[in-house]
Amino acid sequence: MKGSYKKSLFVFRRDLRLHDNSALIRALKQSEHVLCLFVIDSVLLKPERQAAIRFLYQSLVDLSLEIARQGGELVVLQGRPCDCVTNVVRDEEIEAVFVNRDYSPYSQQRDGQIESALKNLSIPLIQQTDLLLTAPGEVMKKSGGGSYTVFTPFYHRARQLVVPLPKPCPQNRLTKPQRVKGLQLKTCFEKRLKTKEAHPLTSKGGRNEADILIAELQKLSTYDKDRDFPAENLTSRLSAHIKFGTCSVREVYHLIRKQFGEGHGLIRSLFWRDFFYQVAFFFPGVYRAAFRQQYNAIIWNSSSECFERWCKGLTGYPIVDAGMRELLATGFMHNRVRMVTASFLVKHLGIDWRQGERWFMKNLIDFDPAVNNGNWQWVASTGCDAQPWFRIFNPWIQQKKFDPECRYIKQWVPELASLSPDKIHKIASMSVGFYPKPVVDHRLAVAETKLRYAVVNAQKLEHD
Repeated sequence: MKGSYKKSLFVFRRDLRLHDNSALIRALKQSEHVLCLFVIDSVLLKPERQAAIRFLYQSLVDLSLEIARQGGELVVLQGRPCDCVTNVVRDEEIEAVFVNRDYSPYSQQRDGQIESALKNLSIPLIQQTDLLLTAPGEVMKKSGGGSYTVFTPFYHRARQLVVPLPKPCPQNRLTKPQRVKGLQLKTCFEKRLKTKEAHPLTSKGGRNEADILIAELQKLSTYDKDRDFPAENLTSRLSAHIKFGTCSVREVYHLIRKQFGEGHGLIRSLFWRDFFYQVAFFFPGVYRAAFRQQYNAIIWNSSSECFERWCKGLTGYPIVDAGMRELLATGFMHNRVRMVTASFLVKHLGIDWRQGERWFMKNLIDFDPAVNNGNWQWVASTGCDAQPWFRIFNPWIQQKKFDPECRYIKQWVPELASLSPDKIHKIASMSVGFYPKPVVDHRLAVAETKLRYAVVNAQKLEHD
């Protein structure tokens, strides 16, 4: 075959599966044999991210077994990705390296270093699009060709593109290393995991777990109507699997499209993910500052006590506390509650959205830099297509509307379990010794927030 290689290397990153893995499938088609590598990168694998580390470990165990069934071996190394890849290339006489393209600033820097090092060895780095339905740059404005900064026109344009059907993985071309000795997964991860057991509701990693959730997507016929109720199990729970790539985004898209049509809310959510990626790719400054630059002038509340109470779920607002405690216990939080808790931090406590962004980064299993940033800037009204600055979630209304019987609240704030829903909804006016008083008064906090935003908007008008 023209352009074929005797032995290639495929490097797993955020694509921990064999099925519908774009770059792996290309490597297998263009190579006689393919060796599989995963690099434990300390830059990404922060020790405080315990829930994500456990999910990654479970996913890698599952992947290594799947590779072994195909006659191969997953080589696991630890260190700088560039060094690990080039060492394997030299020792295993690799002729080409295949990866799926990633788009974060760190990923681009990392892959640039790998490509440069391989070029010195006359070895090609072949990158494939795989992570998204539409890669950054595929959906651009018709006039001028610039990036969209408003979701709706991006969404309408993106839906016109054809999403490739999922592809099976070619069989029996995976191989084992001849000289390189990989590390033992169990040994590598045991020292990183501080606790042996996870919370029973913590999402489990691996392709087998992803398959179970994919099979349950057919139950989401009422997703658009019921997805905002956190006590109900009516969301896909696939976000962590999509993040780590134990399933492909194309699998989810085509299954939902076939079952419910392309207007289904979950498909729209997948395009929101693409949109946030595109914004972060073309405007990487959003990782450090507000997209709407006038909001960089906001003077935020620096109270460490308020932030700590938010982090621990001790704000005195039951729906907020339930969400924050769910996050700490499981590494997951229902999407509606994510919006409520994020809005509360920024627009009730007046704390810089970047502090919340970092806290979610530390604790969410499904943390994704572009998506996390996009959602926080949306809530904080600092993003390119964000909610209006004067729109502020009222936690009391939110919990009455989406957890009227307080089942979600009682699950995660057990000290309130003996109270009736009516009392929980009025807890701020009650005197109880077992639950904290509200950290801030809702009306006063909203007034202060509106003033905080109004001041910087007025300053912008003066300078325009």
